[in-house]
Amino acid sequence: MQRHLVRFRPENVEAGAFEAPVVLTRVRAAGRVLRLGPHHEAMRIAWEDRTLEFGFAALNFSAPEHTRYRYQLEGFDNDWIDSDGRRFASYTNLPPGSYVFRVQASSSSGVVSSDELSVPVEIVPPFWMTAWFRGLVILLLAVGLVLIVRQIATRTLKERLRKQETALRLQNERERISRDLHDNVGAQISNMLAGLELARLSSQSSGDGQAATPDVDPLIGVEEDARTTMRQLRETIWALHHESVTLDDFAEQIRRDLHTRLRYRDRPVAHVHVDDANRSCELSPMQALHLFRITQEAITNALKHAQAETIKVTLSCEGGQVLLSIRDDGTFRNSATQKATGSTRAELSGFGLSGMRTRAREIGGTLDLSTENGTTLRVTAPRQAPEHITGRGD
Repeated sequence: MQRHLVRFRPENVEAGAFEAPVVLTRVRAAGRVLRLGPHHEAMRIAWEDRTLEFGFAALNFSAPEHTRYRYQLEGFDNDWIDSDGRRFASYTNLPPGSYVFRVQASSSSGVVSSDELSVPVEIVPPFWMTAWFRGLVILLLAVGLVLIVRQIATRTLKERLRKQETALRLQNERERISRDLHDNVGAQISNMLAGLELARLSSQSSGDGQAATPDVDPLIGVEEDARTTMRQLRETIWALHHESVTLDDFAEQIRRDLHTRLRYRDRPVAHVHVDDANRSCELSPMQALHLFRITQEAITNALKHAQAETIKVTLSCEGGQVLLSIRDDGTFRNSATQKATGSTRAELSGFGLSGMRTRAREIGGTLDLSTENGTTLRVTAPRQAPEHITGRGD
């Protein structure tokens, strides 16, 4: 009987090659088994069937229970996943897109088979998630936005044109009324004045040489009324002839009126002030006319009843408001003073406040009166004339 001794070093033992190919054994989509082709063709899965299960196996028949697997769905998994003895992989609710399902098998000694499984998988998106549909939606939104912007721009332009046409019609109507007043009414009053002056001169030449006064010769009073009417008519034409009146133009009209009234008086001294920053502030024609009449009434009362030494008219714009102030340093006369002095002015309305307040309301403003240290009348009105302003042109 022969005896032998065998000696070996385990570290020198090399593992053999592991060439077991990996194949798909089944594929389920939304629980439904798909039919597989012989060559692992690419799979197209509908979006509603995107819950997948892949079964796989290595064709190793020597010790299949020792074969280990790892898998990865490229495009979804960031790294390889050890199957931990399982021979299937599950995915639920995969997003639409293109993937590659890969599986590698290794022997018990850790040798990885070079023949791995690689199957392209495409989850087909629904039409509303496709690029062409998104592009179409973006295109439709862009077209809709363009149409909306165009509609808004068109409506704005039409509104602007409508306002311009309305303003042009109003301006043409104001100019027509101004021409009619100037050509017809003005001419008639001029003829009346000429006739009244001839009648007055004739009456004086046939009289007894006594100085003519309104009490002696009524024609003088009629002539004065006619001249006042002519002056007021020209003032109305001045306001109606403009589409808008700046504070600078308004102040100049007040200065001319004051010059006419005070040209034969030493007192009072009148001042009209407009801040440099407010000179271009604009009034509508009706605002200008109403504020001008208020100013005239206040100055008339200061000249007739207050015995004022100075009169100051101040104009300004603050925010959306126009401010008019007429101040005199004379004596304010209330109703008791009027009765004691025999004045014919009826309480405050006789002072002109009733008419002035009405005019202020008609341009959407307010009127305040202060009688401390003289008389100060303040009118506050919006810069833009409200639509309800009436057409008082007197």
